[in-house]
Amino acid sequence: MTSRLFGLVLGAILLSQLPAAAAQWAATKVVPQATHKCDDSALGGDVVKTIEIADQKDSAPHANGPGEWYVTRTTKWIPYCVYHDENGLYSLDTYALTPKVFDEEVKVCEALADGTSRPVAPFAGPCPPRR
Repeated sequence: MTSRLFGLVLGAILLSQLPAAAAQWAATKVVPQATHKCDDSALGGDVVKTIEIADQKDSAPHANGPGEWYVTRTTKWIPYCVYHDENGLYSLDTYALTPKVFDEEVKVCEALADGTSRPVAPFAGPCPPRR
């Protein structure tokens, strides 16, 4: 009974983290591929290349035409080399490589025909945005 309850609680905790992870990927359009070079596994197991968001910041809003507002989103991605031994167990030989930084323009408000503007999802603030 106790192990079943533990499994249920652990599963609920893991499922609660999925929306945050999905939102992380949805927050940026620039998603680099994990094409970095990793050392061969000395353990005879697998090497998995991953790349994850380490930091993400938005600039102050800036206009780009009447009613069109953007922010510059700077995203820092860290490539990892993840090692597993021949039994599939995680290895402490895992390491990170030099971060990659990307900038992208993200529209937060779009112009309407009547001269006003409206927010672009997921931005829900006022248009024009406050600086």
